[in-house]
Amino acid sequence: MQKTLTAATEYGFDDWHQFTCQNLSLSECSKASGSPFRAKVSSRRFGSLVLSEVSSSAQDRFCITRGQREIRKDPRDHFMCYLVLEGRVDLAQSGRQASAAAGDLFLYDQAVPFAFDFYRHHSLLMTIPRALLESRIPMAAGLTARRIGGGSRIGALAASVLRQIKDLEASPIPEVESRLAASAGDIITAALEAGLTGC
Repeated sequence: MQKTLTAATEYGFDDWHQFTCQNLSLSECSKASGSPFRAKVSSRRFGSLVLSEVSSSAQDRFCITRGQREIRKDPRDHFMCYLVLEGRVDLAQSGRQASAAAGDLFLYDQAVPFAFDFYRHHSLLMTIPRALLESRIPMAAGLTARRIGGGSRIGALAASVLRQIKDLEASPIPEVESRLAASAGDIITAALEAGLTGC
């Protein structure tokens, strides 16, 4: 599932926004009027997880917000593990703020209002079902918008797993892919717990 937009018009931006609302979460987006915008989004299911790759070459900062109104209309209930590959992404959620550069990770919650500020960036997002993450990290909701540095051993481990999933060929045997996804999920959630709690 992939769509590339190259138009330097509001139509291009609106098209991208519609795609992300359908595949990630319902939100509001804004950017400077007339600012050129180019973006690419792809998503792939991996067992109970979903890995999305997003990038934009917007020349100016643009913003995404998800408030209570959007949450009521779109009650997708999962966490997102976010890895920045290039550029910079800022997140505000639950009274906390995280600013992430290349190699950094953070966690955010689709069921709680948030605000993103994006610059030119390239990122990977792992969708993790709430029940799955909270069965491993019961305090997950209190760990959102906390940066895990890409230079740390834990951050590097989680980033490596996400990159390998992106490059992994789909298995023709669903049971094999489900087991691989479960193992990958265990590594990512363990890394998140260690990186965010200091355990």
